[in-house]
Amino acid sequence: MAELNDYEIRYSVTVDYKGEVKDGKPNGKGKAIFRDGGMYEGDWVNGKPEGFGKEYYKDGTLRFEGEYKKGTRHGKGTVYFKDGSQGFSGKWKYNEPLK
Repeated sequence: MAELNDYEIRYSVTVDYKGEVKDGKPNGKGKAIFRDGGMYEGDWVNGKPEGFGKEYYKDGTLRFEGEYKKGTRHGKGTVYFKDGSQGFSGKWKYNEPLK
């Protein structure tokens, strides 16, 4: 069984990752910083966001918080605009809000 370790890695050309790693992939709690300055912080499984997490704009303002599945917004979640005001809040399915 592979062991979880805390690492800081260049996960891809566009992402720096700091957090728990299993078999060379983000797994557990961690933070990804994207080249555009945005960030995701939360749960990871097999290299993708899975479970609860938060996305941030490059200025640090909250962009989304909620549930993820296989790297997509999936489950309950809330999106926020750059000015901090709340946008859609409710259920998501594979990155699409359910209305």
